[in-house]
Amino acid sequence: MLTGDKFETAENIGMSCRLISNEFKIYKCQVVADVYEVCSDQNLELNNTLMLEGKKRGIIITAEALTMILADLAI
Repeated sequence: MLTGDKFETAENIGMSCRLISNEFKIYKCQVVADVYEVCSDQNLELNNTLMLEGKKRGIIITAEALTMILADLAI
């Protein structure tokens, strides 16, 4: 979910629209370092375990972090 609001607002919007629920493992990324942390080997292992267990995951990311990520991809 990407919004121009605070994480809490984005999460509330996601829940009210039924895009996410309390059952989700939610990752919050405000800066690129947060994205790197989510994609770290430790979290990849966790994500593989969650996926195998059928648990859903979601990511809430700020526009700033997304802009930086997309800029990195353009290189």
